[in-house]
Amino acid sequence: MSEIELICTQMLLQLLHQRTVSVANEFLQAFSTFHPQLESRFPSNYPLLNYCFFLLKTIDSKDVKAFKFLNFSYQVSLVVFLIVSN
Repeated sequence: MSEIELICTQMLLQLLHQRTVSVANEFLQAFSTFHPQLESRFPSNYPLLNYCFFLLKTIDSKDVKAFKFLNFSYQVSLVVFLIVSN
């Protein structure tokens, strides 16, 4: 898990916690566009960044089944994120 993923995911989840989905979308777009090690398209080589991208899409669509599937699919990455970020 890279520092890039940790910083971006932590910020994005904080923005979502504040219920600022549009700001979270703008942040992910800007972060992926301007970070020198990233390409601005998804999917990327960073699983947590992909999770963030798909999470925002799922929130926009309000699809509960897709949200559950997304969390199940990225369960391992999310557990590692929780361990590393504490």
